[in-house]
Amino acid sequence: MDFSYLLELAKQNETSNKNEASKSRFSTNVSAAKKLRKSAPNVQAIKALLGKKEDDKAKAAQEFKKKRDNLLALRAQDKKSNRRVNAMINRTKGASKSVLEDAKVEYALS
Repeated sequence: MDFSYLLELAKQNETSNKNEASKSRFSTNVSAAKKLRKSAPNVQAIKALLGKKEDDKAKAAQEFKKKRDNLLALRAQDKKSNRRVNAMINRTKGASKSVLEDAKVEYALS
């Protein structure tokens, strides 16, 4: 083994080491955490949804009131049920006279 042969081997090793070092490997550097961007809520869509909910509530309340008024009108037309209600009001033994009078007036108004 002569010295020139050893120099040639060293040169080949050096070039092969450079080629291996140039290959990409996992990085040891720690990068900052990535922040996820959240899209902003659509304000107009939310307002529309809330408006629709309010409209639905108002409509349901109006329908309930209409049904109740209709039932009260039907009850007022039935003479038999009026007599029964008045009889029950008069028969109630635990009620005081002022409560009975209020109940009669309230029932007459409805």
